[in-house]
Amino acid sequence: GLDVRERLLDSLSMNGIQNPHLIMCTTTNGVYREPPDEDMFHLVQTGMGRTFLGNTPCPTTGDTDITPSITQLWDRAGLNAQAIEKDQMELLLWQKLAANCVCNPLTALYNCTNGAMQQEVSNFGSLREQVVQEVFQVGRAADSSIERNLNSPQVLDDFVEITIQDNLENTSSMHRDVQNHLRTEIDNLNGYVLRKGQELGIECPANEELCHR
Repeated sequence: GLDVRERLLDSLSMNGIQNPHLIMCTTTNGVYREPPDEDMFHLVQTGMGRTFLGNTPCPTTGDTDITPSITQLWDRAGLNAQAIEKDQMELLLWQKLAANCVCNPLTALYNCTNGAMQQEVSNFGSLREQVVQEVFQVGRAADSSIERNLNSPQVLDDFVEITIQDNLENTSSMHRDVQNHLRTEIDNLNGYVLRKGQELGIECPANEELCHR
């Protein structure tokens, strides 16, 4: 995600690695590891979504792009993979962030599936709208390269709905972390929106509330 990428780039830079060649990936496939303390490569797929890969060219290593080969391999493995352009990937990362900022904390707080959020969260509609609006405002201000494509909060909310519909019977990784008494990724999701908003002078009360609940 966006926060992990920023932290990775900062870490690489501190170790003298500039302009690394990154292949970004995001997916709406629903998976979990069970049991959580066993083999990290034993994953159970619970929802068939889509997987997107996008290349970030590195000016110091030439134009070699292995993204199509990886995409083809993953697609044969059943991950419904597709290679997309860099600007599409940037937009998709903000869309995925919006979906995670809605689904992860709410399924965890209300102990429910994605499909049950509407019934379990009394103010789900308005809260979802506010969370998405804040992600939209921060995204537009933080990344000028996506302004043309990210022209409305609806661009984010449509993706939130797709994610929910693709995984109606699933919960979320944050829900499983809470159930297993593990540290959650709230700081990488809603916390990231809150921190970027503070940097840019944008208030994000809905995301801030979810961070502190």
